[in-house]
Amino acid sequence: MFLYIVSNLIYFLVRTLGIFLVGVLAWTLIVTAKAIFQGESMNTRRRERGRAASLLLCFLLSLGMLLVPAHIAQAQESTGTILGQLVDPQGGVLPGVTVTLTNVKTARVTSAVTDGGGNYRAIVEPGAYKVAFELSGFARQEMPEVNVFLGRTFTINAT
Repeated sequence: MFLYIVSNLIYFLVRTLGIFLVGVLAWTLIVTAKAIFQGESMNTRRRERGRAASLLLCFLLSLGMLLVPAHIAQAQESTGTILGQLVDPQGGVLPGVTVTLTNVKTARVTSAVTDGGGNYRAIVEPGAYKVAFELSGFARQEMPEVNVFLGRTFTINAT
């Protein structure tokens, strides 16, 4: 959650700086154009073109600064992880157990199966989940609500 807040804060600050730079650049373009058209500038055509090219380059770089952080912010983590190990009452591992995670809000189901060591891992979107463990010959076990947070790993072991 902390990383999410920090990334949003950085995104906001960079975007605000980009908007400010675009505004300053637009103001500079307007003032320069006004000076050229009113005859206040005594530059030759070559200097005028060079200055216009420089201003255009500054404008494009400022626009790039405005748009690139939006792309970087979208690349941030957007999931959480639930993992654990399943053992029988005597402490033996249980391979082949089906672990079903159901999002309480969206009813989206994610499944995982334990490996030879009884371990499982499921990557899910943040939210509240019902977790069920099923294996033939054993009673179904459920956990009513497990909250998964952004970028966090939660361990849920079962017997």
